[in-house]
Amino acid sequence: MGTKRLDVDSLKDESPIIIILKKLSNLVSFLTLDVDVEYYELLSLAIEYGMKPNEFWNNDIQEFYCYQVAHVNKSYNEAYQNGFYNYIAFATVMANVFKEKNKPVQEYPKENEFNPLNELKKKNEKAMAISEVAKKQTDMFHIKRTLQKNSERKEDNK
Repeated sequence: MGTKRLDVDSLKDESPIIIILKKLSNLVSFLTLDVDVEYYELLSLAIEYGMKPNEFWNNDIQEFYCYQVAHVNKSYNEAYQNGFYNYIAFATVMANVFKEKNKPVQEYPKENEFNPLNELKKKNEKAMAISEVAKKQTDMFHIKRTLQKNSERKEDNK
């Protein structure tokens, strides 16, 4: 004899226990359905955001929200950059269409001018230059200090 699932809906509504069982059965099926649907919808979003399914199921939900914020920021930045490129392209074309006869043709700027990493490179170069100056100053300080100690030793030896 195999195990058979009890169909609560087929029971008669005579006793209060059966009524309670039916209500509990409906509640449990409702709750599990909503949780499963919600988590699978979140899983599809997590995959869209670049999160691996294993990370989604095993890690904290806060990591999902971090991926979500990062995805939105990335999408916004890409859209802004594409819009900016289009704006410059249209402005260049329109400037050339309506330019005066003797003025030179305006060219589309070099792509490196719009690279967002250029500002980071400039900041890094500036920071490296400052650190090089600081390193040279520290080296000079150590050299001066060593010379002073050597001169003090010579005076003490006399």
